[in-house]
Amino acid sequence: MKPEYYIRPFRMSDLDAVLLIERASFGADAYDRNLFAELFREMRALFLVAAARTGISAYMVTSTALGRATPSPSWFRGGWPGVPRPGHWPPP
Repeated sequence: MKPEYYIRPFRMSDLDAVLLIERASFGADAYDRNLFAELFREMRALFLVAAARTGISAYMVTSTALGRATPSPSWFRGGWPGVPRPGHWPPP
């Protein structure tokens, strides 16, 4: 049986689908097209999507610029329940 989705590198042709997910997730705080294009240029190898027969169902961008994986922008904007905010990393 074929998997329902698979993980693959982001392509610029995925941008509209990623923007739909971003806007649905973050509303007025959503990143714009230009920022995603910049992320693609700078972190191409770590910009991934979950592709399904019906299109893109999720995306992930990771940076190792600090020598470790950096949390997603949503963590910096509003945080996640139970996850320390910037300035409180690493967790105790």
